[in-house]
Amino acid sequence: MTEQLVREASPDARQSYLVSGDEYKARLRDGREVWFRGERIDDVTTHDLTRTLIEQSAEIYDDQFLEGPDKILTFERPDGARAGIFWQIPHTPEDLVQRRQACEYIAWKTGTLFGRSPDIIPWTAIGMLALESEFDRLSPDHKGNLRSYIEYAQKNAIHLAGCVVEPQGDRSRSAKAGDDRSAVLRITKRSDDGIWISGARAVGSYSPQANDLLVGSIWTYGLREDEQFWCCLPIASPGLKLIAREGVNRPGSSRYDHPVLSRGDEIDAFVVFDNVFVPHDRVFSIGAKDLHSAESFNIMSQGEHWHVLNRLTVKAELMVGLVQLLVDTLGSGQIPTVRDQVGRLIQYAQTLRAGTLAAEQLASKVGGILLPDLSIIAAVRSYGLDDYPAMVHLLQELCGQGLVMRFSEADFANAELNEYLQKYLSMAGASADQKNRLMNAIWDFTSSEHAGRTMLFENVNALPAFLLRQRLYDEYDRSDHVARVAEFIGLERKGVHG
Repeated sequence: MTEQLVREASPDARQSYLVSGDEYKARLRDGREVWFRGERIDDVTTHDLTRTLIEQSAEIYDDQFLEGPDKILTFERPDGARAGIFWQIPHTPEDLVQRRQACEYIAWKTGTLFGRSPDIIPWTAIGMLALESEFDRLSPDHKGNLRSYIEYAQKNAIHLAGCVVEPQGDRSRSAKAGDDRSAVLRITKRSDDGIWISGARAVGSYSPQANDLLVGSIWTYGLREDEQFWCCLPIASPGLKLIAREGVNRPGSSRYDHPVLSRGDEIDAFVVFDNVFVPHDRVFSIGAKDLHSAESFNIMSQGEHWHVLNRLTVKAELMVGLVQLLVDTLGSGQIPTVRDQVGRLIQYAQTLRAGTLAAEQLASKVGGILLPDLSIIAAVRSYGLDDYPAMVHLLQELCGQGLVMRFSEADFANAELNEYLQKYLSMAGASADQKNRLMNAIWDFTSSEHAGRTMLFENVNALPAFLLRQRLYDEYDRSDHVARVAEFIGLERKGVHG
């Protein structure tokens, strides 16, 4: 069995499988191989690229021990022990409410800074558990491994990252590689102890700052048997290399100058597997083609995609807060066109909120696990992605010259410059430095390098809008609607889709 990190609770103490922020950071000093700009990072907890967001995550782990947040961020297992909400398996509507509240708590705490918070990728593993009977049937040699891993992850507060997307290279794509499979992610060797894998995966978001990595394939064509597998493995596994992208954070910046960029960046990494060993108990399936289909992915991803919608909702509500502060500061709230634009942003946020709650209310059980409604998630996320750029532009437009003419904390600390700035830029609703602080925040959210990365990320994260609409066409059951309309107008149905 894989060596476990778990500390068994003392019988005479309150059982807990929670870890502190310091413990989370200590686990990241495990010899993992992370590369940035051609150099290997010695310690991700101290490097400028990764440390700041690790600190943000550490605060979330510490909040589990605070009165109030502990009711949101932890849950009681059947054995009475407390564990992080990240690995709660939802069986009741109340479970889903708590999962939503935890997502909202983290999103507000971090300013929706990162899409791969500790509670998102575990949703994929839980979605896989909803298909446990299929995993056991199609890959009987690995029966029970998935459930055992989730139990292990609960007890060890594992922060899970994931990489399931093939790289943009002809030789590494299963459908294009032809007979030369040397660059396709594949099993190169098997034994009773486990498997060895080689190849690559793209977009390992947050992997440099996580504990374990979920590896597999989705929606890919041409997979051969040794390329069809699902597994989890530690980030520090020998032969696993993470090549990090350029960061979009501003390490060392003050919170005044860059309220968002100063908080860090979830780093996407290109993941290379160079004959990496995966223990048998961390392998969930091999050669089970049906577990890599669109149908299986839909179930695996339901909770994750609901999480994405929930976070997008919080982002919209955050923008509503920003725009109202802006209008109050500029004193423009009585202008009809301004009121209309603020109303549009409120409309956007309320529509996303309605979709998040509707998907929760219409949740149904798959394999005994309660999962949010698939079609509502796809429909409302598609709407959200379509209108997101317009909402960003709306917020930028309402700023006027203030978004372009921003100043640093150091400028206001200079007595001579401060006198000029306060004299010419103060308003009835705010002093010059208060207004400037707000403009700095809006800049970070809408116009900075972080904003550009976020715009790209939101569009491709958990499928772009056009693919969501394709899913709706293929999956949304409109047979009852069609039958009722046909009956109403007296039309005989012949080959009508749905």
